[in-house]
Amino acid sequence: MTAFELPMTIHASERFQERGFTKDILGFLFNYGLTDHVGDNTTKFYVTKKELKKLLDLKTVAKDVKSYIRSNFDKLTKKYILIVEGNVRTCINQYR
Repeated sequence: MTAFELPMTIHASERFQERGFTKDILGFLFNYGLTDHVGDNTTKFYVTKKELKKLLDLKTVAKDVKSYIRSNFDKLTKKYILIVEGNVRTCINQYR
């Protein structure tokens, strides 16, 4: 998987550690996640179970990515990030 390179705000760095995020999770959400524009220059990156299942079925997705999805399936669907003007603003665990 591709390393995650976007800069993080101080707030995001603190929440990153508190909320159990890893660089792999951030990179996965950024590279494979769905996006919603939620405000001025603010984008939410997240994945759904349906989207993860689609990725597992695609032949163009690398085996290591599929393995990562299988081992982190539930965890990935409960996390999202907000990116504002090229910086990770915060990392959030969503509970439903």
